[in-house]
Amino acid sequence: MWLRETSIHSKLSAGGLPTIVQLLGLDARLHSLYLEDIAAPSLAQRAWRGPDDYFSGTPADARRVLDDMASALTFVHENGIAHNDIKPANILFSPTRGAVLIDFGLSSDSTRASTAATQTAGTPWYVPPEFMDNPQTGRGPPGDVWALGVVMLYLRCRLRIPDKSTDWLIWEVASQRSPDAVAAMGQMSIWVAKVLAERAQLGLDQMDEVIRGMTEPERSDRSTINTVVRALGCGEQDQEGS
Repeated sequence: MWLRETSIHSKLSAGGLPTIVQLLGLDARLHSLYLEDIAAPSLAQRAWRGPDDYFSGTPADARRVLDDMASALTFVHENGIAHNDIKPANILFSPTRGAVLIDFGLSSDSTRASTAATQTAGTPWYVPPEFMDNPQTGRGPPGDVWALGVVMLYLRCRLRIPDKSTDWLIWEVASQRSPDAVAAMGQMSIWVAKVLAERAQLGLDQMDEVIRGMTEPERSDRSTINTVVRALGCGEQDQEGS
């Protein structure tokens, strides 16, 4: 797992993107990675959550996160990598630095053999609907896009931070070897229905339209991260020309 994460981090750090945490060094003796120190809290920390567990930032903050994470995931996916654990806790944010994607411990590289951990670990409320049909293949780049869409529903104050209501584990669904797994699958179905209900309440502005495309329940209909970037870029150009 350490070798896999080291390889992925090395590949991504070569790009030098400010929206992806940079690998500064490593120590094989301790299985350690030395990463850039970023002076920003994660979106899951109290600095960005109100007492009701809704996002306490502004719509401009939400848009900055979306722009920065779209940039980060474009580079990640173009390099054949899936993050597999997009969630508020793995996005650091400050208005000065912007949003930075961290924690590639569950990432998978299409050029290397995957591990069971990348398919059966993570945070339940961010896995895509197709995971219910095939837990072994229901992740990857389309799953990253879905997860970022769920994060954006939180940043748009459509959802309280999902992590606060987690009471089942991904491996329980992936294993399907116990009665608990069946119950877990049922809870996931309820959660996906809640996501889709909140998605239906989004407005018609550019950001909400992009989020709607990211949270399409059918994998084949869902926006890719390149589609998201194009939609956001076209909007910016239109504004500059108006």
